[in-house]
Amino acid sequence: MNAQGGYGGGSTGGSGDTAHGTAGGGGSQSTGGAAGVYDSNYSGSTVGGFGYGGSGRNNQDDGGGGGGWFGGGGKTFGSGGGGSGYVLTASSYKPSGYLLGLEYYLSNAQTIAGNQSFPAPGGGNETGHSGNGYARITLVE
Repeated sequence: MNAQGGYGGGSTGGSGDTAHGTAGGGGSQSTGGAAGVYDSNYSGSTVGGFGYGGSGRNNQDDGGGGGGWFGGGGKTFGSGGGGSGYVLTASSYKPSGYLLGLEYYLSNAQTIAGNQSFPAPGGGNETGHSGNGYARITLVE
């Protein structure tokens, strides 16, 4: 089965395929994505968590969720969800035990989901990105 996984990045990653059963959910700023289920006979995929994507059930047709701030859920017989991005700002989610102060917050920062158009590393724009991710940081004085 070839099914497209969910996009990553943004405040919430995208869900995987929904063609068969429920999708592997996208991770958000505060929780991992839900595990997708083909049907009651083929369950066993796992939810995503902080920094990792969920897994399928150990079948060659299972899809894992993408990693991220919180990763996407895996899916049995299908594709997993994408993981969320994260940028530390005054309004962003702060997990329990968070210790950094205001001096570390970014301003005019954003995380852009993989289904949105954004500047490409080599110039121009692209929607989605293959290969390694990248960050563009501009010093403004």
